[in-house]
Amino acid sequence: MLHNEAPNHCGVAALLAAFEAMLEGEKEVFLSRKDYEQLIAYFDHAELSERALELADAGIEQFPDAVELMLCKARLLLGRQEGVKALEILDRIAQLRPINPDLLLLRAEALTYSGAHAITLELLENMAKDSNYAKYQAKIHYVKSIVFEQCRDYGPMLKSLKDSLYCKWQNEAAVHRLGIAAWLTRSYGETIEICQY
Repeated sequence: MLHNEAPNHCGVAALLAAFEAMLEGEKEVFLSRKDYEQLIAYFDHAELSERALELADAGIEQFPDAVELMLCKARLLLGRQEGVKALEILDRIAQLRPINPDLLLLRAEALTYSGAHAITLELLENMAKDSNYAKYQAKIHYVKSIVFEQCRDYGPMLKSLKDSLYCKWQNEAAVHRLGIAAWLTRSYGETIEICQY
């Protein structure tokens, strides 16, 4: 196996075996778009982002209009804070699919990692005005927290995370970042109150 962790689905185990055989040159393997998505998710979960990116590239080469594979790659790049590369992929996606709030949020995050903090905050403010849906409000506040962290403005980072959790308290990513914000601002009491909420 490529990773010590056992796959949680027998289909992924078969895909991994076929992929290993392909890597070792034992046989040619045709992977479907869904196969690529499963393997990318597996390697991403196993924190093997380099391998996941290789698979995303191979999948996009085989299926050049597969928006889901491009989204996988964009998310992987954002996980590595590679904003410029993520923006290139998001521009390709925008040519194939109408812009929607999820794509705008990915674009905002990519802009953040590209250093365009003011533009990102303006985009997020406009999105916040246009959406009353709590799920998107939570995501908007979460991305704002990333902007403020990049700017080393930790008070507003903490506030944005609080706002995100007040909109959607099950947001695990925001809870994780809340711990970071608490440490950076030394606002442990306030953070405990948010967690209790």
